[in-house]
Amino acid sequence: NHWLSVYNDEWCNYVSSQMHEIGHNLGLAHSGDGKYTYGDQSGMMGYSYAESDYPVMCYNAPKNWQLGWYNDRKEIVYTGWSGNVYGIADYGSTGTGDTVIVQIPGTEDWYVSFNRQLGINSGTREGKNQVLVHKRPTGGTYGASTLMTKMNTGDTYTNAPLDIIVNAIDLSTDPVFASVTIGNFSPTKSPTNIPNSTPEGTPTVSPVMINTSSPIKSPTNSPTNAPEDTPTVSPVTNPPTDSPVDHRPTLSPNSISCSSYSKKKICKRAFCVSAYGSKQPCKRCYWQRSSSQCLQKRPCTDRKKRKKCLKKKCTWTVQNRTCS
Repeated sequence: NHWLSVYNDEWCNYVSSQMHEIGHNLGLAHSGDGKYTYGDQSGMMGYSYAESDYPVMCYNAPKNWQLGWYNDRKEIVYTGWSGNVYGIADYGSTGTGDTVIVQIPGTEDWYVSFNRQLGINSGTREGKNQVLVHKRPTGGTYGASTLMTKMNTGDTYTNAPLDIIVNAIDLSTDPVFASVTIGNFSPTKSPTNIPNSTPEGTPTVSPVMINTSSPIKSPTNSPTNAPEDTPTVSPVTNPPTDSPVDHRPTLSPNSISCSSYSKKKICKRAFCVSAYGSKQPCKRCYWQRSSSQCLQKRPCTDRKKRKKCLKKKCTWTVQNRTCS
């Protein structure tokens, strides 16, 4: 979060890295998914990618709101709202009164958007053509955003301050939109029938019973006991297994090996980061460019060997690099 961005080695060529760092220049924080700091791959403040011209995508809804973009297509919802939400790539095809970003204020600010995969956002890596729900600290200052859920037609999300329902996602129209309802709505009860004011039939005369000296029929036996057999226990099924993970998320610039990003910079921080995020101690690090390794001690170079050799008043052979 600074006005100055400095690029190193091959990351100078990657557009996502430049967009990410310029985002910090503009005051934007990272975009995570609740598990990884860079885990939100729907926008450029998540992971960066080792590609020169791709991916073609933008910032997510909380970042666009913070930057003041699409101000004439914003909607703030306090109690309830229902309407169509359009993607940012279709902004030019919408008009006054249409909505691109919805904000639900609270102790944290929540955002609802339609992640249309088209045009300037055709390379979005996550939540393609889905309704996305984000949250971030309230206010417009520096703060990380979190991707909370990705929704399809018929989905309902109830963990936000107001319930979010996706009524439909229509990909056949131009422009494409998602129909969304926001608010805490309880189902209405069916009305009961109103009784007639007066009975329709005439009541019959109640019968006159003649008392006999003794009961006509003896009382029946006492009720039989309840069934002795107890009901069987319903079968216990194993809980469903976790869904398989199709692919490992793309690694961010700050969570890949030293040989891939900011070699000298990472080594000088006195640790290297493995490909899966675990820190490996590497005190007094030195980056050896020829072998692409982070070493604990600078290797003895030929220059140092020659200096020691001459100090001993020996002869240094350049071809063999030996001291005799």
